[in-house]
Amino acid sequence: MDAEIGLNAVEHLLGMFTATRLRMGWTNHQCQECGSYELVARVCRQCEWADPFYEVPKMRERSNEELERRLAEPCTPSSDISTLMGLV
Repeated sequence: MDAEIGLNAVEHLLGMFTATRLRMGWTNHQCQECGSYELVARVCRQCEWADPFYEVPKMRERSNEELERRLAEPCTPSSDISTLMGLV
């Protein structure tokens, strides 16, 4: 029973990340040298090819007031994709 609960939780988490990626329009990138999809920050784990045009994504700045307001609210886990999209 515990294994099934764990499996379902992981399956749900992966589904949420997949839905978020699709909704945000992210795409998988492929290595130009070896064709591998194992890119981390656009550096291939297989052949160490680096994308010369890669730019680090900009993080949204949050004020101290906004951070305090968010920390004051109770955290309510949700499987609603709109909840995740509101955090971006």
